[in-house]
Amino acid sequence: MNKQRKKFSLVQEVMLIYYYIEYLARYVAKIAFGRVVIDRYFYDMYAHYDYASRSKVFKLLMKLYPKPDHLFFLDAGVEEARKRKPEMDIELLKLHRQKYLELSSLLKLKRIDTSKSVDESIAEIMREIK
Repeated sequence: MNKQRKKFSLVQEVMLIYYYIEYLARYVAKIAFGRVVIDRYFYDMYAHYDYASRSKVFKLLMKLYPKPDHLFFLDAGVEEARKRKPEMDIELLKLHRQKYLELSSLLKLKRIDTSKSVDESIAEIMREIK
């Protein structure tokens, strides 16, 4: 389904609603009552599920989904990401990064340049959350 470029698809809209419910159930079961750090969130669907950016319902679902206290875009850039995951297709890495940049704009995410050392990236995140 991810390869289809239809402008509107009822099936894909329903799938996004299903994923919303699944993510929300996971959120309530594992995240809602504690402080946790996670590397994936419902918003990732925007970058990894091509239809989400064209969806009529997805932007509403993003607004309805519980907001985290802090939200960052950990951006290593395409070349660095390719070094870290050489099995990934370079075009797919470019597409995902572009989608995350769009998502960053939509959600006003703080971009963290993770092409630096892990310690530097952690220090920048820690400065942001204090």
